[in-house]
Amino acid sequence: MLIALYMILLVGGMWILGVSFNFPDFGAVLFAAGVLIICAAVALPVTLSRHENRDSNPGNW
Repeated sequence: MLIALYMILLVGGMWILGVSFNFPDFGAVLFAAGVLIICAAVALPVTLSRHENRDSNPGNW
């Protein structure tokens, strides 16, 4: 279920990046939002998997 959320974030961020070039007034804001959404789509699975694995290995950070 979470992979669907990550895919929606990734594809949505790419779409916002593409659309940002069509709006000269606030394109920079849309571009920055797209970059942040793509970063969240990559960072969330990495962060959540690290927290899940931390419980199974108490000796590791």
